[in-house]
Amino acid sequence: MMVPSDPEPAGDLRRAICLCLLGIFLFQVLNLLGKHLTDTYPIPVLVFFRSFFALLACALLVARTGGRAFPKARRPEALMLRALVWLAMLYCSFAAYHLLPVPDAATIGFSAPIFVAALAAGALGERMSLGCWMAVAVGFLGVVVTLRPGGDLLHLGSLAALGNAVLYALGAVMVRALSRSESSATIVLYCCLVTTAVSALLLPAFWKAPTLSDLALLCLLGMLGAAAQYLATEAFRHAPASLVAPFTYSGLIWALLLGYLIWGERPDGLGMLGAGLIVAAGLYLLSAGGAARVARAAPPTLQPVGAAAKAAVGLNRCSRPARRRVPTPGPRC
Repeated sequence: MMVPSDPEPAGDLRRAICLCLLGIFLFQVLNLLGKHLTDTYPIPVLVFFRSFFALLACALLVARTGGRAFPKARRPEALMLRALVWLAMLYCSFAAYHLLPVPDAATIGFSAPIFVAALAAGALGERMSLGCWMAVAVGFLGVVVTLRPGGDLLHLGSLAALGNAVLYALGAVMVRALSRSESSATIVLYCCLVTTAVSALLLPAFWKAPTLSDLALLCLLGMLGAAAQYLATEAFRHAPASLVAPFTYSGLIWALLLGYLIWGERPDGLGMLGAGLIVAAGLYLLSAGGAARVARAAPPTLQPVGAAAKAAVGLNRCSRPARRRVPTPGPRC
């Protein structure tokens, strides 16, 4: 099948940004709700309910659409691998927010866009300039400052937060690659199926029956996760990972605000410095993307599906477009 290889239009980029902002806000509400629940329930219980009720949301959509919203998977093995990455990220995320103050857990976790940019450069062909690699280095320095080597933060909680960031970045890049052949709904469905099945195997060893009020919160946890995951998946579908990822820093603002209002937690001087370096690096990567240059893109040519997904790479000032062979235009279908 042949489709026009348009670079990402400005409307798609704006849509991706809005989807990302809303999804990240819901993820942060989920994280803080999880922090509250981990005071009473083991993390495997939260992971199961988070996955199970997200799966229920998918099942409702299947029933409503007769399965039309979930096309047949073309790469089931890759979908399952991505789901396992997401499962590991869930454990790290809940552990980080349980063991660390919200400002520290959020700051380390929001280094994920730096890892996304670095991974996208190698895995998706979004080749970055020297300036963008320097921004990535500054972001990593911010992580090191926040971790306070030799200080009291370098323990299991900070390692869990760092694992959360790396696994999130890996999952985001995998979504960007998978979205060339799979629908967002299919990616989410496979993720929910695999994470629910695997977490259910561990549940008997950690089970603790919830109260009715906590059961409602656990249900909310899963529904928030389903909505946030779908929005994030759609965001990475509509624009390159290196352009969308910096907007996830909006969640850091919500984390700092809600952490202070709910738990009275404030970041210290090193925490603010680390957060500043991380955010500055992300904003540089964003400004170097040159989103306004989308409007000046050349007329589209016909390329196979998949190559079209990479067409926006050359729009980044961080990127140097690779030469590619444009096939002879064929019939559309």
